Amino acid sequence: MAQMLEKVGALIINDPRVSFHDNNAFLDELERYFEQDDEIKLADARPELHYQVGVTPEGTEIPRCASDPSCHLLIAQVFSFLSAPLTSLTEGDEDATRT
Repeated sequence: MAQMLEKVGALIINDPRVSFHDNNAFLDELERYFEQDDEIKLADARPELHYQVGVTPEGTEIPRCASDPSCHLLIAQVFSFLSAPLTSLTEGDEDATRT
């Protein structure tokens, strides 16, 4: 789990002890919290705990990729791949591309 958390920055845990209803109630509570104005949430900021608890003010964190040239290259490669035109799997077969 630690490796995946380090790699992707998120972790999803499914605890069978938590009911669907309780999970939804918790998500609703989180949504209500984050819908509040920033000024209200800033009262929960905990800089003395390095923002590991409470809210983190906007502009406080710097994305890891912002200062890593190899990350910039990887993102450019992914976007290049995603923006490339799709081609038929049976390229050259004109009937395969007709609808």
